Amino acid sequence: MKRRDLLKNLFAFPAFLFSFDFKKEPEPKKPQPLSVKVPIAGFQYYQGEQIWKKLRKNDPLRLQREPGNPHDPQAIEVFWMNKKLGYVPRSDNPILAQLMDKGCAVKAEICRLKKSGNPWERVEARVELWLWEERA
Repeated sequence: MKRRDLLKNLFAFPAFLFSFDFKKEPEPKKPQPLSVKVPIAGFQYYQGEQIWKKLRKNDPLRLQREPGNPHDPQAIEVFWMNKKLGYVPRSDNPILAQLMDKGCAVKAEICRLKKSGNPWERVEARVELWLWEERA
């Protein structure tokens, strides 16, 4: 091999390396929860009216299954600071109840408060289902 060819090849090699894209693979996007908004059923029958003035948007809520409920075996109670506000409506609870029973992480918070004569319009909750994480 001639000296000139050796030098050509030697200088061509770094250019060859820089022609490749050595970027790291992008990190996978952080999973987002499935989210649903639901009114709170039975607000007028529990402690909701008594604590109405204390409730704030984005306050955390605790959801608790009540499988022994004689009216609805898939019932899900809604609590704010250990005060019962009511239930997730029966029309919205079948899938949510099954996921909770299987250990799916569920988070809830108040997303809307409205002064209204209709108790179904007073408090709306945002329920987030974290299907890929363990219960917090």
